[in-house]
Amino acid sequence: MAKSYKIKVFGKPGCAKCKMLNQRLDKLLADNTWADFEKEYCDIDTVEGLVAFASAECINPQRIPAMLITQKDEHS
Repeated sequence: MAKSYKIKVFGKPGCAKCKMLNQRLDKLLADNTWADFEKEYCDIDTVEGLVAFASAECINPQRIPAMLITQKDEHS
């Protein structure tokens, strides 16, 4: 079943705050209450992660980790 919401987490290796955010989200998303959400981790030290981070356009680049919640477009 496709999830309706995606939580994009932008972080980098070796970042304690990034690790903590991922752990907290994983724990939260393990609860069936949040079954309609999925998490996608974007490592900004990779080309793919950096492109995803830049494409978000609304995140302060001085604030890592960052989190963006998106909703699936039902019309696409």
